[in-house]
Amino acid sequence: MKTIIKLVCGVVATFVVSLTFASDSLTVINQSPKASVMTGLATTVQDTIGNNTSFYQSRDCKDAARVYTQKKNQVIIYETMNVASAAAKNIDCKIDFEPAEVAVYSWQSFSICRLPETNTALDNSATLGMSGMHPYKKWISEFNAKNNGRLEVRLYSGSGATIKGLLSKEISWGFIATAVATKSQAQGLIKCDFNTDPTSDAFIGKTYKHALGDLRIKVVVLDNSGTSATVGALSKEEFVNYLTKSGYSYINHGMTAEQLEQFEKEYKTLQNFY
Repeated sequence: MKTIIKLVCGVVATFVVSLTFASDSLTVINQSPKASVMTGLATTVQDTIGNNTSFYQSRDCKDAARVYTQKKNQVIIYETMNVASAAAKNIDCKIDFEPAEVAVYSWQSFSICRLPETNTALDNSATLGMSGMHPYKKWISEFNAKNNGRLEVRLYSGSGATIKGLLSKEISWGFIATAVATKSQAQGLIKCDFNTDPTSDAFIGKTYKHALGDLRIKVVVLDNSGTSATVGALSKEEFVNYLTKSGYSYINHGMTAEQLEQFEKEYKTLQNFY
């Protein structure tokens, strides 16, 4: 009888633990479109956290913000350029978060690349390919005005399509997310002379009078579970190495109140370009 009671208690205890674990399981929300480079980051975050973490592909960034703010145990890949682009269309995707919710704060720049064998100057009758989500009209107008340039734009669906346009010689330069450009440049397919990171030696503002703005993709991984599990998982060397290889030049676990204030200022600056 004692053996049976112990067995039953063990089964019940295991069942209770399983229910508790299931209720505490996290969901990673992908704020960006499925074809976005951010999806790779979101799935890597999911895999790194592990522990039956589920994945939610949002319909759009407004849906992502709604799920994160209304449900507990959510992790979201919050990307400011996506939010600013939506705001320009009167779609509110902004999340007002606290420093305690920040698991990772990072950014990457855009690279401005050409074919290795070409030498057309960026400001001399060049055609620049870039994603249609960017406020290209304002950027290009200001660039040409301040550099006496004749730069034209051809729009693509994203950075991957821009590289294809570059390789097929439809365009002379490509405005490409660094995470996407890095692999093609390592293979010798393209050469990236400039980027949009003001802290870089290759910052476009050091060559041309107008830098097209501080156009870095600011990414924050937010967690509303109230635990430190996500921070711990994403502090692992493997994940940090993934970010570095993907072109992220700044990686910080957590965020201070001062950093949040600066983040908000930078977001408002970005909004002004849209």
